[in-house]
Amino acid sequence: MNAFIKTKTQFNLAFRSLKNAPGFVASVMVTMSLTLATLFVVFSLVNTYFLKPLNVLDEQKLYVVEQEVDTPAGTHSGYQSYKAIIHWYKTQSSFDKLTPVSPNNLILTSLPGEPKVVATFAMPDYFDLFKVPMLLGQSFANNLSLEQASDNVVISEDFWHKYFDRSPEIIGQTINDGDRSFTIIGVVAKTFEAPYMFYSGKTDIWLHFGSDQRFFNNGAFDNPWDNTYKSLKLVGTAKVGTSQASILQDLDDRIEDIRAEWLEGYETSIDFRPLVTPYRTVELGDKGHLSLFLLAGTLGLLLIAVVNVCNLFFSRALAQHKTLALQAVLGAKRRLLFSAILTQTLLLMSSSVAIALFLSAWGIKLFKHLAMGKLPLVQSLTIDVNLLAVAIALSLFLAYLFALVTSRLVDYKALKNQLQSSGKGSVNQVSARTVKILITTQMTFASLLIIFACLALTKTHQTLDRPMGSKVDNMYSFTAFIRGENEVLSVPERFDKNQRVKRAFEQLPQVEKVSSGRSPVAIRITKSNLTDMDGKATDFVPQVWVGSDYFEHTGLKILKGRTFSDEALRGEKNEVMVTQSLAFLLDPSGDVLGKVYDGHNPKNEIVGITENFNHPNFFDQDKGRHIWWPNQPFSYDLIVETKPGYALDQEKVLLILRKEDARFNIWEFRSLETVFEQIIYMDIITLYLSYILAAFTLLLASVGIYGVLSYNLGLRRFEFGIRMALGAKKARLYKLLIKDAIVPLLLGVVLANIITLVIYNQFKASLSPWLTFDISFALPAILISTSIAIYASIRPMQKIIKARPMKALRNE
Repeated sequence: MNAFIKTKTQFNLAFRSLKNAPGFVASVMVTMSLTLATLFVVFSLVNTYFLKPLNVLDEQKLYVVEQEVDTPAGTHSGYQSYKAIIHWYKTQSSFDKLTPVSPNNLILTSLPGEPKVVATFAMPDYFDLFKVPMLLGQSFANNLSLEQASDNVVISEDFWHKYFDRSPEIIGQTINDGDRSFTIIGVVAKTFEAPYMFYSGKTDIWLHFGSDQRFFNNGAFDNPWDNTYKSLKLVGTAKVGTSQASILQDLDDRIEDIRAEWLEGYETSIDFRPLVTPYRTVELGDKGHLSLFLLAGTLGLLLIAVVNVCNLFFSRALAQHKTLALQAVLGAKRRLLFSAILTQTLLLMSSSVAIALFLSAWGIKLFKHLAMGKLPLVQSLTIDVNLLAVAIALSLFLAYLFALVTSRLVDYKALKNQLQSSGKGSVNQVSARTVKILITTQMTFASLLIIFACLALTKTHQTLDRPMGSKVDNMYSFTAFIRGENEVLSVPERFDKNQRVKRAFEQLPQVEKVSSGRSPVAIRITKSNLTDMDGKATDFVPQVWVGSDYFEHTGLKILKGRTFSDEALRGEKNEVMVTQSLAFLLDPSGDVLGKVYDGHNPKNEIVGITENFNHPNFFDQDKGRHIWWPNQPFSYDLIVETKPGYALDQEKVLLILRKEDARFNIWEFRSLETVFEQIIYMDIITLYLSYILAAFTLLLASVGIYGVLSYNLGLRRFEFGIRMALGAKKARLYKLLIKDAIVPLLLGVVLANIITLVIYNQFKASLSPWLTFDISFALPAILISTSIAIYASIRPMQKIIKARPMKALRNE
């Protein structure tokens, strides 16, 4: 009971003491609350990526199966063929539950506007493996075999809300894609977060894998071995006692049954093998590194904030020296004085952490809004037990740290003598060594954060400033089709009809220009390669099908040669065009005009070389390489540019098309301006975050350096007053400042640059997708931040020098 009363009294005294210092309390709590809130938001991401169990079945035994193929151009991983995936599914003996998963787009003609939706094809085990929560109805029956087509469909809650207005009679209703009708048997709750590895977690409906007509089509189309899909994978839980290595061996053994057939069907392949990877690794991809970079940045901010708050506690301790001296005279032991200080720091840190948790809850909501669909597992971010444990641990650690640092400033042996002191020059100063360490530490961490923010900014600016190779303002791209028309009309007839449709759009008063083809400005791309007559194939590079007028319309210059001929567009000649960087890959001289390469068709003549097309998301891998194929009339592909102030949408386009032929459907409609904004979205977010991080870091560091020098020099006012009264020149006083502040500050900058070089060179391969070193960008940032820090160091001395010596001697 006595201990409780004693503790309660101590907290009351601490609360009253802090109540008398509102400026100090506000400074500490604002600094720590904002910094810790930022840290908690980032930690929630790291926690979800690396610590918290995923909401899947038996994560430790959950694996993803992909294929890896060796070709003369290199090794290609993560692109699977249907034949390989289905063979492994049928013959494996390592998995308890297993499902092939393959998303695709479908047009649902039974719904208003005939929308294109994302359909995920999977087996019944999918719903068990990913713990899919059913809001209504049920999932697929477990007795459905792989090849068995099913007319059942499961829809998402958002799909139910958007197209059926949450009708309670949804179960049993039908949707169709023009060829098939599907009966709705279940609705998946919106709390379900679909695997990010499949179409970035986007899915509207689920269909049985046997309904995927890309493979199960009654022999209408044979999906070859070399037709591969990045989004096609096997996912399953291993049997008890089965290791990753044994799964790999099992699947590798199964290849022998089909090796000859595989090599014959994939002519450019040399060898192939299965890839078996833990589910979490595939799901995160390279995004786990991003969370660790963010964590490192916020920890740097925390260290700077801690040093700043230490300065505030220094000032607080020195302001309370007489109170502490009185307590010492009355018999207070060192332990009791430390306990009193610890109580104050504990109250401050507990309050700061509580406010930080409140702010981080809103910060997590904002982060979800900004990153949904751009990062995996975003929906799982939350304040959980792990985050609360970290918050409590930080609260206790920081309270103890600040109490320890503060108590170290107090000379307990001299406290009693201070009561008899006249007050002039009697206040304990922080040692010169402590001041230097504080300044060096602050500047090192601040410079590190600013430099790395500059590296991120350099990478982002390079991406945003690099010409892409296509106009996007007021530009729209769409692909339309008429079911079964290709089997009825000849190629020349389809070509003439394409031209009529194009003219129909050109005649619209709101249209500026129209060209044929598909725009490469897209979220997802397809790739292919070229093989010379000696059998040497290139690596896979992006490709797109365009018309002869595409290049002039979009602003991409033809550097050599010409555009496609009408014969090529009708399929009468095999022609191809390449970008300049691909030309140099094909031939070191870049002179490839007239040369012949095999591609989608045999013996394609290169008739033109264009400027590079620099897709912002894929430039690091492709370096502007691109293949341009002639857009032959298998569908109706147009790029429409409207006049300023006018806009197109899918409904307007469909209305115009159906004036030409009532059977038209739209497969894809894109506003290139909107797509481009989506492509660079994360770069824009990175840009703003990097500027904010650099500015906030510089502000914290400058305030901290100013604070430690201001109060330390303030405590030395009596000393400087004597020096000035005895005739000391300004230069002499500034020399003292250079020794005590500027040299440690510059040392911090040098240390930061050394640490940056070591980290960047050591982890260059991992950092290159996010960071780029450019001295022309980094040097000005270092000079500006150093100059601001130097000014923050000089300013306190200027105030003392401007004061009269007698005021300093009177300690005014």
